[in-house]
Amino acid sequence: MKIKDGEQENLRLYMKRAMEHENAMIVRTKTFKKYIKDKKLVGLLNQCQKVAENHLVILKKYWDELKIEVVTKANMSVDTLDQLEETQKQLRKNEAFYNEAILDVLNPLIRDMLTDFIEDDLKLYFSIREEVIKIKNKPQAPTLGIK
Repeated sequence: MKIKDGEQENLRLYMKRAMEHENAMIVRTKTFKKYIKDKKLVGLLNQCQKVAENHLVILKKYWDELKIEVVTKANMSVDTLDQLEETQKQLRKNEAFYNEAILDVLNPLIRDMLTDFIEDDLKLYFSIREEVIKIKNKPQAPTLGIK
């Protein structure tokens, strides 16, 4: 299976996040089983753990099959403007993730931390945006039709 141009970075990010979620499920089920005495519930947690472990195997299989890390590195642009715009995209994704997370978190300390993360990312986003605008407005040297 071939990865479409422009898709590899999103695919890498989502698959990495999926692996993190599955690993978190494994850690949680192992921890919870220590404190639960009911055999039926422990069995259910064992099923959750096995499903998460199976998901990890599948994710790693596709990761290797699609050569995601290799494709991503090969397709990374060396153009400064492209790199800055990619950084902006990631900052937007981070900000969206933190905004979503803050709705579910009740702990005030963690909510404050997430709010700080949002503010930090927004400051960086707008600083990078200024640089992108400067680069885009910079006069180009004539190329005489040669690229």
